[in-house]
Amino acid sequence: MREPIRSYLYSLYISWRTGNMDGFRPKILAYHRNVIRIGKGARLIVGKRLHLSTRPTAWPGGCFIELGANSTIHFTGYASIRAEVRIETTENAKITIGDRCIVRERARINANQEITLGDRTGIGNSTMISDGDFHPIIENGKVQQMTAPVHIGDHIWVGAHCIILKGVTIGNDTMIGAGSLVTKDIPDHVVAFGRPAKPHHSIDSCFRN
Repeated sequence: MREPIRSYLYSLYISWRTGNMDGFRPKILAYHRNVIRIGKGARLIVGKRLHLSTRPTAWPGGCFIELGANSTIHFTGYASIRAEVRIETTENAKITIGDRCIVRERARINANQEITLGDRTGIGNSTMISDGDFHPIIENGKVQQMTAPVHIGDHIWVGAHCIILKGVTIGNDTMIGAGSLVTKDIPDHVVAFGRPAKPHHSIDSCFRN
């Protein structure tokens, strides 16, 4: 009984500290090993309910969420963030995660500017989404733009071990195959995969076949 009580008390504490209470009920349901760090002026906003879940027997590590100064992470409805996920924002950045989203174990979301996940979108195990480079890029003697927003639409499934890079938009009702490297926009209603990822089937023709 000790673990459920500890988890509930931690949920109350973190929900109260971040201003995410629904009356007397916590909006953030968190296993006690999760870590949330909130910089000065930053906001963690939960629309309905946020589940930060771990399974101690299989995934001993918790989630890690860190907000840089004056940044925002907004969960618009219900969301489930699984074990060992890292979600991080730098100063003034923004992450929006839509209703009924799930981010599976060991995924990483890193925002330097803006990352958006639409409603009913799933992110597979060990996938990385970043809107910026982790180091400067110099081309023809000039430092290239190091950040550009990432927008992932509604009803998307991104498979395990994918990498989604800066400036990418993924359209609605699309699937990204496991292990893909997404460097350019992907349209609506397709199955895309590869390194780099390219559309290979429409969703309709894929299911017909």
